[in-house]
Amino acid sequence: MNTCPDIATLRTIIPAFAGVLIEVTAYYSGWSGNDRLQSGGGTFKASSDSGLIDDGGIYIKPDTQWTWVRVLDMNSFVSPNMFGARGDGATDDTVALTAAFSTPYNTVCQQGATYMTSDTVWIKDGTDARKVINLNGATIKAKAGHLKPFFANKSPTAGIYDYLHGVEMFGGRLYGWVKRESVYNQVSSHNGFVAGNKSYFYHMTVRGFCDGMVLMGESVAFDVNIDECRDNLLVVKNNDNVVSNITGGYCLGDGILVKGSKNIVTKVTIAGAGIPASTFEPGYVSGSIIALGQDKELDGSTSDCYVIDVKCGTWGGGGVIVAGENNFCENIEAGDCYYLEQTNASAVLNGAPAVYTGGKKHRVNNVTVGHCIRGIEVHSGSEGTFIDNISIASCRVHPGLSASGVQSDSRVGKVTFGRLIGNKALDIDMSGLVIDKITVNEYASAFGNGGSLCSIAKPATIGSLVFNSPSANNILPVVLMSANASIENLEVNNSKAVCLQTTAAVTLLPQNLTIQQTSDAIDSAVKLFGEGKSHVKTWRIKGNATVLPSIRGTDAQLTLDHYPADSLPWNVKYPDKSKVIILDSTLIS
Repeated sequence: MNTCPDIATLRTIIPAFAGVLIEVTAYYSGWSGNDRLQSGGGTFKASSDSGLIDDGGIYIKPDTQWTWVRVLDMNSFVSPNMFGARGDGATDDTVALTAAFSTPYNTVCQQGATYMTSDTVWIKDGTDARKVINLNGATIKAKAGHLKPFFANKSPTAGIYDYLHGVEMFGGRLYGWVKRESVYNQVSSHNGFVAGNKSYFYHMTVRGFCDGMVLMGESVAFDVNIDECRDNLLVVKNNDNVVSNITGGYCLGDGILVKGSKNIVTKVTIAGAGIPASTFEPGYVSGSIIALGQDKELDGSTSDCYVIDVKCGTWGGGGVIVAGENNFCENIEAGDCYYLEQTNASAVLNGAPAVYTGGKKHRVNNVTVGHCIRGIEVHSGSEGTFIDNISIASCRVHPGLSASGVQSDSRVGKVTFGRLIGNKALDIDMSGLVIDKITVNEYASAFGNGGSLCSIAKPATIGSLVFNSPSANNILPVVLMSANASIENLEVNNSKAVCLQTTAAVTLLPQNLTIQQTSDAIDSAVKLFGEGKSHVKTWRIKGNATVLPSIRGTDAQLTLDHYPADSLPWNVKYPDKSKVIILDSTLIS
């Protein structure tokens, strides 16, 4: 067999006859090696088919009549080096990558190579036969100023930047040049791996894009590290995607953005979501850790999606944000909100809630977050939603729980707050809402006329409210009931202020009440202004004997099944019309 040192020399050789073979040592002079995938060499066979087009790698034409055709079978691999890619981190390899990735053959890159790009790399449509690209430890890196899509599906229509179809890519790195401080409208097309239609993406590192990874339907990604994105680290759209074992750095948008239906995202650990760099685009909006059914492009209803086992460090515009229908989030851990010292920042929308639900039939379970601006928000119109086992270290400004408007069949399970402050830190203004248990482990607020730590303004069903405070500095009324609510247990410890106060319309009181005021309490533990009859089970009230629990209603009758003898006596302001009836005053153990 004849030999040839390189492709440039091959272009000068006119075949003697069709079918003759020639062995090319390497693509470029000076390259060598037994691995043709790295050297770019190989065996070529002469063809007189004048219709073949020179592609720089498989078909090499010395003139218009003859073509040297690289000898391959359908089980063969090609590499970008076979099309002239140098992979030296300096040469522009865009054309060679497109040529290699456009063939029907599976592609293996040179181990350790860095392929530079200045334009979109086009990849064969793998809908009918999956296109497999093994980066083999290589890096594909965009040159600065490359604003177009990183990859695009090669289609008959030139200039149409469609996402990839049926592409399997693994084992390497994709590096863009975008940063969190980049101007969104300038870099919004420069995304990392954007693919659907049974695509696979795994064992990869991605950084420096607007969106790091976008799955467009029926696709799988796992073992991917994503960092430094202007917008979102991970986007899942359309239907039937599965994502797992993702690690990440920082993004300015959402850590995980899910839209569509029947998508699963699990085992994600990221450093921060919605976090600006030291410099940033004016007017930017900070993203959330998890956003289901959010963003201006709804792309249809978001339903039946699962996001499970997510850990995030610092977060910006929100924690777990859920809209759509029948979505499930569980086992979410996060640190502190980035904007604790910038609570009025324009980048924060809706108070940066740790948990937000809107829509229908969601389940949000086992969420633990650090210090935040706003806690839980149950949005008006919620239907059949269940939020359970939520732990929040503190809420700096806005309510720990905000529930207002209308709902049906929604429920808040167990919620624990490390610390709450301010008026309406618990704002229950949603008729029919069911709450299992809320525990506040510290509360401390200055007095505000007409204010209270917990406001119950609409009928609700509550299993237990517990307020503890080691500091004993609270002088704001703890619970103000301006609507009848079915409360099984209310416990308030270490408060100087009123612990339970009602308005004139309220006669449905907590069935079991335990209050331990401080010895220097400044006001009555209980002030009942309700006009009518109330019947409760067991109440215990202790504190300062100079400020007694009181009946203030002009026509009130409170009947207590059990009231321990060591509890404070009652002060009835209107003895002619109001009274307290104690059925059993023995000490209840």
